[in-house]
Amino acid sequence: MTDKKDLTDVIFKKTKDGETIAFFPYVKANAGNILSYMHMGQHSEASYDFYLACKKTNAEEYKELYGELTNTIGYNLKIVNRINYSHYLQNKR
Repeated sequence: MTDKKDLTDVIFKKTKDGETIAFFPYVKANAGNILSYMHMGQHSEASYDFYLACKKTNAEEYKELYGELTNTIGYNLKIVNRINYSHYLQNKR
């Protein structure tokens, strides 16, 4: 059984170009940025404004990226729908 402490919160969205992107809102990144992951480019940082500009996605659209993150990289993911902004700010300190 996996410990809940080992879970990484993730939010899946789509860019304006239709590419699926995973955001890890509570993982440490440079000030004001959010850790992200895409098939092309792998891990990177994204601005909070970029996160806001991306659109919601559904399970069918993100299932391939989810599989890559869990099966290939080894993440234990907890899918969340949006950033808890106070938690986000607390992590940035």
